[in-house]
Amino acid sequence: MKNENSRKHVIGRIILWIILTLVVLGIVLMAIFKPAAPEPEAPPEKSVAVRTLLIEPQAVPLGITVPARIEAFVEAVLSAEKSGRVVEILAEKGDLVKQGRILMRLDDRTSKAMLEQAEIENRQMAADLKRWQEMEKSGAVSTKESEDIKLRKEASDIAVRQADIGLSQCFVKSPVDGQISSRKVEEGEYANEGQPVFTVVDTSRVKVRFDIPERRILSVGTGTEMRFTGPALGGRTFTGTVSFVSPAANRENNAFPAELLVENAAGDLKPGMVVAVDLPLGVMDNAVAVPLAAVIPKKGEHVVFVVEEGRAVRRLVKLDRILDDRAVLSEGLSAGDQLVIEGHRALSDGVLLDIMN
Repeated sequence: MKNENSRKHVIGRIILWIILTLVVLGIVLMAIFKPAAPEPEAPPEKSVAVRTLLIEPQAVPLGITVPARIEAFVEAVLSAEKSGRVVEILAEKGDLVKQGRILMRLDDRTSKAMLEQAEIENRQMAADLKRWQEMEKSGAVSTKESEDIKLRKEASDIAVRQADIGLSQCFVKSPVDGQISSRKVEEGEYANEGQPVFTVVDTSRVKVRFDIPERRILSVGTGTEMRFTGPALGGRTFTGTVSFVSPAANRENNAFPAELLVENAAGDLKPGMVVAVDLPLGVMDNAVAVPLAAVIPKKGEHVVFVVEEGRAVRRLVKLDRILDDRAVLSEGLSAGDQLVIEGHRALSDGVLLDIMN
């Protein structure tokens, strides 16, 4: 009986070990053959929004910039034609005036009296001449006496005209349509003959004065249209026509003085403004000209980005010259390239692009 119990005990232990072994084996097999977890999907590649320009060679006008100064078309300094006391001021600084408008009056009492006296004498001489002419017809006077009275009448006519001129010189009138830029006398002052009293400027047109370098004189002639701009013009560009080129060079700088004539109805161009005139030097054919803002300076080099298969590609370029807001390139781009002109500042090689043209 004891042996029987011992045998049952051994068999139970063997069965327990078998069960434990099977459980461990099952766990190991489950770990080995457990399906792998799916790898996380990569996030979609981000693209950069850009605008582009298709490169097409073009004819580019060439030129240099020279300094210039704007002047009024007419700047008339008006002086008193005779001496006298200023009795009336009829215009002020800044006034717009028409040609012939009276700006100032001197004391004209003496001049009026002289004119009245001359007119009285002239009427008397006219009556005398008529009487002598009737007497001449009847033979009562000689031809010489008749000629003398005619000469005295002519002298009287001249005296009237002189007196009338003297009276007109008591008034200062504007010689042009324009604007008064200065007044140098006050009412009650005594003005001397030849003393400047007003300055009137006509700015409906203006002159732009500049110098043409000797080596460029053959590129500019009367009638040539030229552009100019300046710091006070808010980035605007104006066009004028060459109205004068000096036949002789200035001895100080060996350049030829020249002038542009420019319409200025809006009054935006003010005398005294400093501007820069574009002096034309011909045309460069088949040039690669791009927006200057598309070129990125980096460590002494110049870089642009082009589009290839929808991605950004960095290119080194060489600048030939800069014309206003454009850069003319001598190397780096050719016809058909798609240049990135907006959104390029944050790009690097290989970045996916979203073209927004």
